[in-house]
Amino acid sequence: MNFKFNNVEEATRCLLGESITIINQHTKDYVIIGGWSPFLRYNHSNLHPGTKDVDVLFHDAAKEDALSGVFLDFFDKGFLMSAKHEFQLIKIYNVSGKKFAFNVDILHPTKYDHKFDDDMFVKQLDLKVPLSSLKTKTFLAKSIVQPNAENIFTEKMHSSFKVNYRNSNGQEEDAQFELLDDIGCIFSKAISCQSVKRQRDSFDIFLTIKYNENYGGLIERIKDLKKSESSTYNSFIALKEFYKKNDTMYNNTKKFIKDMDQNEFNHVMMGFFKDAEID
Repeated sequence: MNFKFNNVEEATRCLLGESITIINQHTKDYVIIGGWSPFLRYNHSNLHPGTKDVDVLFHDAAKEDALSGVFLDFFDKGFLMSAKHEFQLIKIYNVSGKKFAFNVDILHPTKYDHKFDDDMFVKQLDLKVPLSSLKTKTFLAKSIVQPNAENIFTEKMHSSFKVNYRNSNGQEEDAQFELLDDIGCIFSKAISCQSVKRQRDSFDIFLTIKYNENYGGLIERIKDLKKSESSTYNSFIALKEFYKKNDTMYNNTKKFIKDMDQNEFNHVMMGFFKDAEID
């Protein structure tokens, strides 16, 4: 941990690159989700503030112990287990002379409209560490559910992306991985943006629509979902209903684009719903 990163963004990019490098040693079907897609794909004029963690969605992680080898390799590369969150790995980086803890979340998908009758977590590795002197239970590393995310794989809402980063030793490297694409980004945030805790998701959706270089392709894919009666399409209907309900999406987006004009915002969003024939 001798190398000093100049800023938090550099260290977070290293977190992404080193995580990908570890995972790519395994034959696992995975996608990087969360804020990396809008940040790397649609960051027009550096509007996006970036993200400070890495969310990894593994297709087969709903099976117990499916990721035991992945966890072990993370530990071997200096990652720590979070004591509080069983699905979270932590890496310490030196940023401008200060130690910062960055986290990687390990997730598994569920199908659309899945009812959470069972536990949200799946055991991946028994660390053989006692939880206390009074109990016989040991600490279990787990994955946590990502609601409705099975469609990301079945509808292939991701594509290959290459990121350049400076590793923990200060050397430049490239890492190739599967990253949410435009339709995947909007789909994954269409419900979550309605939470008061997820204000940036509205901004991410807006960026993905407004600065999309393949806007026509995005529109055609959504129309195809409608024709095929895919459950994925329901999320776009829910997004339109949330947008029409009040000015929450605009107000949330304006927190990240201070000079955002509401007429411009409405023009982009209403044009999107109209073009994609979302009703």
